[in-house]
Amino acid sequence: MQTYQHADFLKRSLDSVLEQETSFEFEILLGEDASKDGTREICIEYAERYPELIRLFLRERKDVIYIDKTPTGRFNFIQNLYNARGRYICLLDGDDYFGDPYKLQREFEFLEDHPDYVMCFHRIAKIDIKGSPIKDPLAQKFYDRDREAGEILWGNMHPATVMFRNIFLDGFRFPENFLKARLGDVFLYSILANYGMAKFLQEIEPSRYRIHPGGVWSKDAGIKKLQNRIRSYELMEPHINSVNMPEYRFILMNFYLDLTIESVKSGKISDFLRAYVKALMLSLSGRKHLKWFILFHFKRRFISEIIKDL
Repeated sequence: MQTYQHADFLKRSLDSVLEQETSFEFEILLGEDASKDGTREICIEYAERYPELIRLFLRERKDVIYIDKTPTGRFNFIQNLYNARGRYICLLDGDDYFGDPYKLQREFEFLEDHPDYVMCFHRIAKIDIKGSPIKDPLAQKFYDRDREAGEILWGNMHPATVMFRNIFLDGFRFPENFLKARLGDVFLYSILANYGMAKFLQEIEPSRYRIHPGGVWSKDAGIKKLQNRIRSYELMEPHINSVNMPEYRFILMNFYLDLTIESVKSGKISDFLRAYVKALMLSLSGRKHLKWFILFHFKRRFISEIIKDL
């Protein structure tokens, strides 16, 4: 768990982990990033109450890693992972929480029985700052399925839903590019994709993902979000294996086409031209694959219709 300025939500988050019913022992690595709102005091309180479960790491702001001049929780995230001692790892931010007391047990059992899978995941439910549900039915229908290794690169598995094998026990350490990519979770998934597939577990009740103004990713929108996503994916490329590379390029082409569409809508012609050329070059590398042809030409026609309406 990593937390910063989550005083209003942290107790619910911690309690959802402490309520887990398991047949095995687990540890809670709680990394606190020098909050000013009382978050640190809550962490200390829980660590003193549950010393056999919680390993508390009190970080300092001098260690914060900046990405695109923006402070992030990346140092906290990395150090938590490097200190994990279990065979498997789950992720949780201090403003989200688990929605099923058997989440850990069910994911653990699946990974124990299926060594060809590197990770498993389940549904996520969005809530607002007050805890009220935010409906997102299309996302659930599209994302609730198993993933081949290459498909893991799409991301679309919320960190609060995953459990994955602890590759750090074998000495793995993140490459330098990880310190530059905004999408830390997707970068991590791209590494895990080199080890196996991902299983969707329908029977687990969804974790809760809280949308609020303090959320780092919630602040980005539109073109900026797409540009950050593309930049993160381009930083991943040296670490994608040859088997997953075709899917990686297909994903990147898709994002460049989306950026092309958003640039046209915003009247940013220079951004439109750069993004379209990138998408075109990527499409040529996959010209033998039908899905590349369909996606590129479908979105190209869509772009043409937008241009006509301008």
